[in-house]
Amino acid sequence: MVYFSQKYQHILRVLCLVGLSVLAQSSFAQDSQIQALVRAISDATHIEFSGRSQWLYQMNTEERDGKSVVYLRIPQLDEKSIAALRAIKDDRIEKVEITPKGLDEHTEIRFVLSGHKVESFDYLTESPSRLVIDFYIDENKKPIQAQNQNAAQKGSEKRSPAGTDYIVVPQPKQQRPVAKTKLNKPESQSEKGLENIGSIRTLDGSDPKLERFNVTEKEIKKSSIIASQTNIYLPFPEYPLENKIYKVLKESPTIYEIDPKDTLENKQARFILGLFKKGRVAATIKAIEEFDKSFKDSRYEEILEYIRADLLYSQWEKTNNVETFDQAMGHYDKLTRKFPGSPATEKTTLFIGFAYQNRGDHLNAIKFFNRYLRHYKDSKLRGKVRLAVARSFLDLKQSKQAAKVLDEIEGTTQFVEDKAAAAFLKGNVYFDRMEYSDAITAYDEAIRKYKTFIQDHPYALFNLAESLFWEREPKRSLDNLRLYMQRFPEHTHGGYALTRIGELIEILGAPASRSLGAYKESYFRYRTTTGAKVARIRMLSRRMKDMKEKEMKATIEEMKEMRKLIDLPYSKEFITFMISDGFFSRGDYESATNVLVEFFQENPTMDKKKTYEDRIVRNITEDIKDHVENGDFFNALKTNGRYTLTWLKSNERVDTEYFVGRAYEQAGVFEKAREIYEKTLSRLQEIEKQGNTFTRSVFETLPSIARAQLRLAAVNYKKGSFATAEKYIQSIQSTKPLNDIEKIERVILLADISKERGRLDLAKKYFKELLKSWEGNEYLKIEPYFKLGEILKTEDKLAEAILNFEEVVRIVDSNDAKKDHIYLKALENLGEAYAKTKKPQDAITAYNKLLDQDIENREFNSARYQLGTLHFDAGRIREAQQVWEPLKNDSNPFWYNLAQEKLKESEWKDNYKKYIERIPAMSGMTQ
Repeated sequence: MVYFSQKYQHILRVLCLVGLSVLAQSSFAQDSQIQALVRAISDATHIEFSGRSQWLYQMNTEERDGKSVVYLRIPQLDEKSIAALRAIKDDRIEKVEITPKGLDEHTEIRFVLSGHKVESFDYLTESPSRLVIDFYIDENKKPIQAQNQNAAQKGSEKRSPAGTDYIVVPQPKQQRPVAKTKLNKPESQSEKGLENIGSIRTLDGSDPKLERFNVTEKEIKKSSIIASQTNIYLPFPEYPLENKIYKVLKESPTIYEIDPKDTLENKQARFILGLFKKGRVAATIKAIEEFDKSFKDSRYEEILEYIRADLLYSQWEKTNNVETFDQAMGHYDKLTRKFPGSPATEKTTLFIGFAYQNRGDHLNAIKFFNRYLRHYKDSKLRGKVRLAVARSFLDLKQSKQAAKVLDEIEGTTQFVEDKAAAAFLKGNVYFDRMEYSDAITAYDEAIRKYKTFIQDHPYALFNLAESLFWEREPKRSLDNLRLYMQRFPEHTHGGYALTRIGELIEILGAPASRSLGAYKESYFRYRTTTGAKVARIRMLSRRMKDMKEKEMKATIEEMKEMRKLIDLPYSKEFITFMISDGFFSRGDYESATNVLVEFFQENPTMDKKKTYEDRIVRNITEDIKDHVENGDFFNALKTNGRYTLTWLKSNERVDTEYFVGRAYEQAGVFEKAREIYEKTLSRLQEIEKQGNTFTRSVFETLPSIARAQLRLAAVNYKKGSFATAEKYIQSIQSTKPLNDIEKIERVILLADISKERGRLDLAKKYFKELLKSWEGNEYLKIEPYFKLGEILKTEDKLAEAILNFEEVVRIVDSNDAKKDHIYLKALENLGEAYAKTKKPQDAITAYNKLLDQDIENREFNSARYQLGTLHFDAGRIREAQQVWEPLKNDSNPFWYNLAQEKLKESEWKDNYKKYIERIPAMSGMTQ
C-alpha cells in the first residue's frame, strides 16, 4: 500500500489556507565551539565566524580613552581562533582584546580601532551559515563625539544601554489564516503607502528606515537627473519567483509501507523497500529489476515503480543528466495513468508539473497543470496551480495568455491570497515586456488592493523600483528600494538593490559620499553576488582619481577581469565606461578617450554606439578646454586637428568650437578666432530662443552669450577693428554671466577702445571705476593700475603715472604673485618715468629690479641701454660698460651699437683732455 506521511497530509491542508509557506526547522549546534577566519580582502579586514546554524550575538561601539572600541559577545570561541584574532594588527584595527570565557560561557571580543574613520559592517550569510564582520575606512565618517552631538541636535531616539541590544536572525514568520475573511474594501488613494506593511528585517537596527539612503526633495538637483541620461546603467535581472509548491512537494516525500506476509513475493518486496530506506540506490534498482523478472503483475508493482521513479529523480538531482530526468518523469507519468485512483496520483501529477517548471520546460509543465485542473475540479489548490500556469506562460513570453489566466484567477478564486498573487503577478506581465509604465500601474494597483500581502511577494517591490528607474522616476524608485531592503535584506538581490540605491542617489544629485556608502554596503554585505561586483566597479572608478600609478594599473586589471565575471547585458560597455570615467576624473582626458575609442573600434555595431560617441566627444572637448585654460594653444589645436575628420566631424556641441576659437585667439590667429566666435554667438542665440539653454548647459560647458560677445570684442580690438569691437562690447546686456576676470577684461577693452579712439578722459574714467569696484581684491587691480598708468604717462602726467606703476609692483611683490609681462612692463615704465622726473637713483633701482628677473626677452634691451646710460651720465663708465655688455649677444645690434658709440665718445673726450693739457700755451686755461 502507498501511504502519505502525516506531514504531507497536513501540508496539503496548509497549502490551501496559507499560500504555501513552509516552516524551516533549524537545529542549533550548541555543543561545538565557534571558529574564526581572518582575511584581508582589498580595502577591508574580513572576519568570518562559523559553527552555528543560527546566531545570537551582541555588538556595539563605544569610546574608550579617545579610541573607538567595537564590543562583540558570541558563544565560546576555540583557542586557534582566539590566537588568530589577537594577532590582528593593521591600519584599521590597532589591537584585539579577548576574554575567552565569561560567566555566561560567552567570549567577549574588543576590537580597538585605529582611528575614528574606521567603520564596521556585521551581517549574516545562510549557505553556509556565517556571522561576518568587515572593518574598513570611511573617509566621510565623523568622530564619535561629533556624531553624538549631531544625534542630540536632531532629537534621535534614545538607544538602550550597552548589553541590552540583540540582533537575532529572524525565523520564518508564522502563517496567517485569511481564507475565511472577505476581501477588504479597497483603500483610499491616501492609504497607498507601504510604511506600515509587513515585518521589518532591516540592515541596520539603528537606522530601521534606511534614512542614510534617503534623498530629500531639497537635495534633488534637476541638472544631475538630466546629466544621468548620458550614463550607462545595467539592466538588473528580474527578481526570481520562488517555486514554493515544488519545494513543499519535495520536502514531503511519499511514505511506502508493506504489511508483512509469509510469501516469497512479500519478503522480496519488503527487502527492496528496506534497501530503499537505507539509501542503497544501486542495490535497490538491481533488486527491482530481478523482482520484475520473477513476479509479473505483482501487487507491489505500484510501490516498487514509485521507488524506481524516486531513485531516478534523486539520481537526476545529483548528476543533472537530462535523460535521467526524462526517465523519472516518464515513470511518474506512467504511474498516474496506470493507477488513477491511487492516493499518490494527485500529488504526483502536481510534482511532475512543478518539476518541469523548475527545470524550465514550461510546455510540459502547462500540460500537467492542465491535466491536474481537469481531474481535480474541486481542489482548493486550483488557484495556485493556475498561478503556476500563468508563470509558465510568462516564461514562454506568452504574456497575453498569462494576463488572461491572471484576470480569471482574480475574478473567480475564493481565496484572497490567490487573488493577491494574481494581482501582483500582473505587474510581471508588463515588466517582462519592458512596458514599464503599465508595470508601474499594475504593481501600484496590486499594492493598493492587497497591501497586507506584499510581504509574500518581494519581487513586486523590486520590480516596481526597477520599472520606476527605467521610467526616469528616480525618487520613487529609491523610496521603493529602501522599503524592499527594510523587508527583505537576506535575499541575494539585495546586492542589486543597494547598488541601484547608490546609482539613484548619484542621479538625484545628493553628496557623493552617500552613494559611495551604498556601494560599500552592497560590496561588503553581498560580496559574492553580481550586484556587489557592479558596486565594486563603481567604487574603483570613483577612487581612481586619487590613486598612485601602481595602484591604478592593478585597478584597471581588476576592472577588466570583471568583464568576464559580470554576465549582464551591456556589462562590457559599462565597465569600459567606468575605466574611462576614472581617467577623466584624474584629468587624463587623452587616456579616457583612448579607452573608449579602442573599445568602439573592436565593437563597431554595439547597441550603445550613440552613448559612446557622445562620451568620446565630451572627453576630447574637455582635453581641448584643459589645454586652453593652461595657455597651451598648440596642443589644444593639435588635439582638435587629430579628431576633426573623425569624432568631431559631426559634432554638434557648441563648447568644442568655442574652445577651439579660444586656442586660435591665444595663438594670435584673430581672423580664424573671429569666424568661430561669430558662429558660436549665432548658435547660442538660437539655443536661447528655443529655451534649451539649461539642458544644453548640463551636457556642455556652454559659454554664455555675453562671453561670446566679449571674445568677439577682444579679437576685433586686436585686429584693429575698434568700432566693431565697441559694438560687441556695448551689446553685452548684463555682466552677470561673466566671471571676475572677464568683467575686468570688459572694462579694460572699453578703456583701450576709448584710448585708441582718442577719448582718454573716458578711458581713465573706466579704469578708475574699475579700481573702485575691486576694492576688496588687490590682485584684480594689477592690470587696471597698469593701463591707467600708461594713459597718464601718455599725457605726460608722470607723477600720477608713477603712483599707478608703483601700485602694480607693490601688489605683485606683497602677494608673491606671478611676475608676468605686466609686472615687467610696469618696472620698465617706472624706470623711464623716474629718469624723466630727474630721479636717477629711483630709475636705476627700477631698472635693476627688472633686469634681475632673469629675462631673455630682447623687448627689454632698451631698458638695459637706459640703465647703462644713467650710470654713464653719472660718470660711472665701468658700471655702464658692465650693464651694456650683454647687448652684444642680441641678434639686432641696435642698442649695443648705441652703447659703443657712447663709450667711444667718452674715450675721445678723455684723450682730447690729455692732449690739451700737454700744450704749454693751454696749461693755464681752465676747461
